Amino acid sequence: RDALRLWAKVSDLASQLPEDDETSALGVFSRLLQLDYAWRLGMERDRVDSLVAEARALATKTGDLRSLTLLRLLESARPGLTQPAADWIVAVDEAIELADRSGDDALRMAIRTAGSYAYMSAAEFGHCERLLDEALEIAGDDHSAGAGIVIGSPYAFAVQFKGVICRERGEFEQAEELFDAALRIAAEQGDPETESWTRDQKAQLLSVHGDPDRSLALAQRNYELTEHLGDVFSRTWALTTLCWVRLQVGDASGALEAIERADRIYREAMGSGGEAEAWRTALFALALLGVDRVPEALEHAERAAAIARDRGMRWAQPRALRALGEARAAAGEEEGASEAFEEAAAVARETGSVFELGQVEAARESARIAAS
Repeated sequence: RDALRLWAKVSDLASQLPEDDETSALGVFSRLLQLDYAWRLGMERDRVDSLVAEARALATKTGDLRSLTLLRLLESARPGLTQPAADWIVAVDEAIELADRSGDDALRMAIRTAGSYAYMSAAEFGHCERLLDEALEIAGDDHSAGAGIVIGSPYAFAVQFKGVICRERGEFEQAEELFDAALRIAAEQGDPETESWTRDQKAQLLSVHGDPDRSLALAQRNYELTEHLGDVFSRTWALTTLCWVRLQVGDASGALEAIERADRIYREAMGSGGEAEAWRTALFALALLGVDRVPEALEHAERAAAIARDRGMRWAQPRALRALGEARAAAGEEEGASEAFEEAAAVARETGSVFELGQVEAARESARIAAS
């Protein structure tokens, strides 16, 4: 928050100086940095629109292709938006095209890495992996490539996301190795945000394919460390992961407490549920089921499934549909439960998510046993 305040002050001071190349560059850069904090901390829509318009006017006037590339990403291809995945992907592709036209390899690497999140959210794992491989090829052996352009360490982030793809495909040992490598690189490069996101992903892996107690310790420690960042995006994901892990170890009350806080923090800061709304709402439903609040769980699960389906957020869709199946089964709606589980399994198979498919099949079997 202090950084955001200081960049706003830079914008104000630069606007008071005679216009030249240096003051124009300061004016654009300081506005872009403020937008880069919008998805981390939240920002009023009017303020976002004003910063975008001002930055675009300055960058267009000076022909600053690098700034126009970043502006495309930070305006329409960043976390925190509730747009359909297809629109998000279009904006990412446009930002990548602009970056390639700039000839700036650091920018090309950073935009591919940050933009890969859109493809991950749409569960287009193959395209996501291609972007990550292209980014790492551009970087070569330079772990500092693209540092500070949107993400502290794009290199560490790319390695982490390759780990997520391996986990989704059921390549669990390779996923853990990549998570550990990402943690080392992020620490080496001084990027606590990517460290936090990587611990999230590793904890989720360990909770299902590893040691649940170790997973819980990791998720709890990550939450404690991430609280110090003051970053709403990272704090929300840390709490969401803590909810998931607590559900895996049978602590439904603790899970509900974590997801209630995650959702409240995010909505208060961002004014909406953001791109991960279906994830949180599905986990909310599972936590409510765990404390026998079935009608509320069913309501949340229906909403999670609708959000994931309507926005094309297919990474979250199997988990949302799985929650819907469990909620319907608990409500005695056996036929509806079967339909939800079948759709969840179908989406998991279509996207190649072995990880989610395993969770769906286990939940379906538990519901079948309970019904009999």
